[in-house]
Order: sequence, then C-alpha cells, then structure tokens
Amino acid sequence: MRYIRSCIIVGLLLFASHTHALIINEVMYDLEGTDTDREWIEVYNDGAESIDLATYKFFESSSNHGLTPVAGSSSLAVGAYAIIADTSTKFMQDWPNFSGILFDSSFSLTNDPGETLALKDASGAVIDQVTYDPSVGASGDGATLNRSGSSFVAAVATPGAVNTSPPPPGGGGSGSGGEPSVAPSVTSTKKIVEYTEPKISAEIVLPSTVFAGMPIEVKPLVRGYSNEILTRGTFSFMYGDGGVFDTDTTSNQIFYTYTYPGEYVLTFEYKRNPYMPVVDATDRMIVHVVPLTAILTLGEDMRSVIIENKTNFEINLKGWNLVTGSGEIIPIQKSVIVLPNKSLTLSLGALGYQSAISTPITLYDQSQKMIATTKKFIANIPSFSTKTLTPQVPTPKTQSSISPDGDANIGSTLAAQVISANEEYSIPSSSRSLLIFGIFGLLILGGAVGVYLIRLDKKDSVVPGDDFEITE
Repeated sequence: MRYIRSCIIVGLLLFASHTHALIINEVMYDLEGTDTDREWIEVYNDGAESIDLATYKFFESSSNHGLTPVAGSSSLAVGAYAIIADTSTKFMQDWPNFSGILFDSSFSLTNDPGETLALKDASGAVIDQVTYDPSVGASGDGATLNRSGSSFVAAVATPGAVNTSPPPPGGGGSGSGGEPSVAPSVTSTKKIVEYTEPKISAEIVLPSTVFAGMPIEVKPLVRGYSNEILTRGTFSFMYGDGGVFDTDTTSNQIFYTYTYPGEYVLTFEYKRNPYMPVVDATDRMIVHVVPLTAILTLGEDMRSVIIENKTNFEINLKGWNLVTGSGEIIPIQKSVIVLPNKSLTLSLGALGYQSAISTPITLYDQSQKMIATTKKFIANIPSFSTKTLTPQVPTPKTQSSISPDGDANIGSTLAAQVISANEEYSIPSSSRSLLIFGIFGLLILGGAVGVYLIRLDKKDSVVPGDDFEITE
C-alpha cells in the first residue's frame, strides 16, 4: 500500500512538472553599449492551452509591471513565444526583422549581481521565477541567458525562436525551448508555494504605456489577510507628474490624464485605518506616456473614413466619436482596435450612420479632445489674401433687372455704388488746382484772340474814298 501511495505521489509530481503553463525562456540583461530601454525577456507557453498575457504581471525589482500588447495577439498559443521589452520601440530598432508577439513593459535589469524575475497571473500567483547570475555570461557581448532544462546558459540571442544553448557533455533530455545546460548556477522554480505571514498587498492595474491627453482608468487592487479584495480605506495615488488623488472607496471608477509625454513613476499607498499614520501596503510602476498621432482621411466611397495610427502602440477607439460637418455625432460604442503603424477603414454604415456625409469629419477621443480631421474638405475653404482689393467700376442696372422685392434695397444699393464710384474717381486737391489755372489761362487766351479778330474784321470793312464827296 505504501508503495502504491508513493507511485501516486511521484506520478502527480511528474504530471505537475509537465503542466506548468508559462516560463521565462530567455533573458537579455546586458547589451552591447548602453542598456537603457533595450533590455528584454522571452516567455514561452509550454502548457496545454492559450494564455492571455495582458492579464499577467512581470515582477522585477519589487514591482509588478503591467504588460501592454504592441505586436501580434495578446493571447499566447501553446508552444508560442513572446517578447516582453522594456521599450518596444528600442527593441524593434535592435531587431528590425522581428515579427513575433511583442509586449511593452517597464523595468530595468541589473548587470551585477543579478536579480529575481517572476511571472504572475491575474490572481497574483507566481507562475515562474528565475534568479539570474551575470557570472554565467552574456555580459555586454550580445549573448543572452538561454533556458536549458532547469537552468540557464549564455548563448546566441534568439528572440521569438528556439534557444540555441549547447547540450551538456554526455547528452541529456531536451527542455522547453532549448537543450539542457551544464550551467547550474542559475536556478528556475515553478509554482512556488511557501508559507508567508499574512499581510495586506496592493497592486496598480494600469497599462505601462498610455497616450498623452487621453484619460486612463487606474484600478487599485488591494487584498487583505485572507486574500479578500478590500474596497474601503484610504487609497492614495501620486501620479508622478504632480497630480495626486485620494479616495475612501474603489466602488467608483478612477481616471487620470497625463498631459505631456514622458516617463512617470506612479506610486500607490493604502491605509486600512485612515486615522492612523501607518501605511499598510504600497505599489509603484513606471508609466510611459507617448504622444497620440493619427491621420484621418475620407474614403473614396464617401461612406467610410480611414484612420492611420502613427504610433507604435495599439489605439482602442471605444468611446470615441466622429462628428460630421453638420454637427451630427457618430459614436463608436464598442472596441475598435487600430494596430500600431497601421491603417483601419471604418465603415460609417456599420456604425449606424446611413446619411450622406457632410464634410469635414472630425475624430474625438473619450475626453472630447480632437485627435484628427479629414483633409478632403480643405479644398472647399476659400483662400483669403492680405492685399487690398482695387475698387471696381460699378455696372449700372437697368430698370428691368431690379426685382420688385428688392425696392427697399434700391436706395442703399445705388448709394453704395455712388459712394464707391466717387471714392474711385474723386480728383485730388492738387490736380484740381492745376485744372482751375488751366481753364483760367484758356479763357484769357481765348479773349485775346477774340479781340484781335474783331479788330481785324473792322479794318477789312472800310472802303478807300468813302470819306470823300464828289462834286460837279
């Protein structure tokens, strides 16, 4: 009977050793040159079902870091690999040909003496934990620590692919994602279960990368001595950009907006008794705030809009609104994901809008901040010149061209025309003086010519001898 019980226990242990789901498979802790924002780890699903990594946490340096999907699905299939990068943009610069699943997080791995890393599921349970030792290798030479069986060895970096660690002398069985290693100095453990003194724990549930100017929901997760969720007490947030917020309950949603891009340390404190100075639990995380850039264009069919995501992160349009040129609001009520550096054609008919589009179309986020607007309507906007327009000669209207309904405006219209004409043809005072002197000179000259002609005429009319009398 004791033999059978022992066999059962051994069988259960063997079964448990092959049912663990997620493991840390590769660690890049020290790159060539500067390490800033370039470190990463690789995880591998050797379980029996897919895993939604978006619900997991990466534990490092006493902090739980959130995982934000950047490329590929957030669900990790059986036998699949995923990369968790400190900064996904820097990772893609180092590995431009990478086409696998990529998550963005926020962490900094020490080069000496190493540290403990862990993966935690949604309940906070440790799924896999490793403690790496830089003395094994991979220190600034481009190599990584590759899992090989139950330990790690320095080998060529293979992000998103099977490890290339060499087998030990004499052979050995294969491990998850690579061959067994002879380096026993780096240990890995699974499903660590040990007695710990009950305490209150706190965790911030928030994506590690958010967009500037966009409100984000901040969820505090506080558990009591029996792992129960606590909803009462003092919940204090220090957002890292000067913003603070205190509340005595988590029953209401908590939102915050980072105005400017940058990296901010978000700190959370929980006190069960608000009247006591003792802080019962704390948590902190680094939040990457990036600018939100998108381009909106009108589809050729005039019944769709094309949204181009110009960032390296997914954009969820849930809760956003499209507003037409006539002021009609087209809400986006469900999740619509625009992938990083990709375009999405959004059907207005699918959103319930069947009318003809009135341009421009403008896209607003949840906080009613304008994100983008269509370009096509710009051609219809008249251009304005700063030059002064030259008055034009008014064209007189005939009686038949005046509408009977416009009699009340005839006087004002004509008066405006007269004023315009007078303003255009009015003679300057200097020119007026010259004209007067010219006319006066012509009058004098004309008078002199007239007198001369009269005298000449009289002289010609006198006949010689008319002043003598002839007598017989």
